[in-house]
Amino acid sequence: MPRRALAQHALVAGLALSSAYLGWSVLAKALVDRAAVAALAPMGLAHAPRFSVPQPFNTLLWRVVAMTPDGYVMADRSLVADRGPMRFAAHTSDTAALQAVAAYPAVQRLGWFNHGFMRAQVQPGAATAAGVQDGADGHDTLVLSDLRMGLEPDYTFNFAVATRAPGAAWQALTPPVRVPASGGAALSPDGIGALWRGVWQRIWHTPGA
Repeated sequence: MPRRALAQHALVAGLALSSAYLGWSVLAKALVDRAAVAALAPMGLAHAPRFSVPQPFNTLLWRVVAMTPDGYVMADRSLVADRGPMRFAAHTSDTAALQAVAAYPAVQRLGWFNHGFMRAQVQPGAATAAGVQDGADGHDTLVLSDLRMGLEPDYTFNFAVATRAPGAAWQALTPPVRVPASGGAALSPDGIGALWRGVWQRIWHTPGA
């Protein structure tokens, strides 16, 4: 077969494979979203802001996050192993602190970028490039994390946006300080291997089953 014909066949095969993968991804997301709505409705969260994303390295295991007045709920869904309703776990976020700094330009930019899917945590200490360092001065730092990037409780994008002295109001950090995830070891080869083994196990098994 001429080289040009082989190239054409390879191109057609590649397009067919990529189209099939895209089609499956759309179908998988629709199945997960339907199961999520069915589970969230009895919780009064049928119309809560939410997103669904596949877990790393696959499209068979998905994670769903829905925002609540005091934080967010989260559940995963294996399209292979899971049957019945999804089981959401609640996680708290310091929504009062977030509301107090909502007008800060950095917070508004982060909210625009992550569409409001963020966790707010008040951590003792001052923000540095190495993280929030606890000190003896009693200061607190407000750290916002993008819930779409990473896995609970360690998220990839964390920014310290404000600091507060004892008994004082929040003061904006300009510019905000990028705070590394506490689980940095997860990005090592061993950490990635462990993550993949956990994902693979969860695809085929329902917790507690």
